[in-house]
Amino acid sequence: VNINITDDIGKTSLMKAASEGQVEVVKLLLTHNCIDINKQDIQYQTALMMASVNGHTDVVKLLLECNDIDLNIRNSDGVPAIVATAERGYFDIVKLFLNCKTSGRKSDVNMSQKLKYSLLSIVVCIGDVEKTKLLLKCSRVNVNWKDPYGKTPLMVSIIKKQDEITNLLLKHSKINVNLKDNDGNSALTYAAKYSNSDIIYTLLELKKISINIQNNIGNTPVMIAAENGNVDAINVFLLNKKVKFNIENEVGETALIIAVEKGYLSIVKLFIEMKLVDINTKDSLNETILMKATINGHARLVDYLL
Repeated sequence: VNINITDDIGKTSLMKAASEGQVEVVKLLLTHNCIDINKQDIQYQTALMMASVNGHTDVVKLLLECNDIDLNIRNSDGVPAIVATAERGYFDIVKLFLNCKTSGRKSDVNMSQKLKYSLLSIVVCIGDVEKTKLLLKCSRVNVNWKDPYGKTPLMVSIIKKQDEITNLLLKHSKINVNLKDNDGNSALTYAAKYSNSDIIYTLLELKKISINIQNNIGNTPVMIAAENGNVDAINVFLLNKKVKFNIENEVGETALIIAVEKGYLSIVKLFIEMKLVDINTKDSLNETILMKATINGHARLVDYLL
């Protein structure tokens, strides 16, 4: 009997048994010397993948005990079993993958070849604190892995306002808080954009933080806060002596000019009354803040500046 013979879609008897969670049948098939446990169907799925994504924990345990098992085979979407399993929410099985050391093989926890999302990125995006803790205990997890947009798990947690996860990530010994995404934005930039004052304060306290980091168009975190009218964020920045308020972006705008253009009177007042900005500053068009307020029709701002 050819134990590895396939049906029309490339499935073997082992795949079918694994997919259905037939523990005793899988045990019998695995005793056969010629069994190919890593054989793939037409969608490049293995018996291990099928058992995993269907939540058959006992079958997965049996397969992981096999010396020849390949944990990192990818399906037609370029996704390894551990990532596909996490997407289905079977984290008891994910834990088995993380702890598996069969023949020295370890699961690729950091990416799916085509999608390029790490397991950690997926869990952070979902907002699951306990599963984030589980992954952060694994030394093989790359805490700084970037998704296709260049965003790290830390950036995603800040964007999603998942403060508990953000703080977990910040405590990781290998976290790089100054990485930039494809637009040049850092974790601090996103904290400023989404006005997460507590996280901004935490980030500013870090010794390695680049406080005045600029994105692809030259905007610093404080400029981003000003652009989005985030008064609370501005107040946190004002407490830090290392923040530079007169840095110019690629069109000669400072944080003050940006706030004036947007018409945020409360932020403009903060900047001017703290005496940390140049009120006579001009942009690349040689326009002053009074001109900007006038052009944009911000009457209250014009009245204040006069």
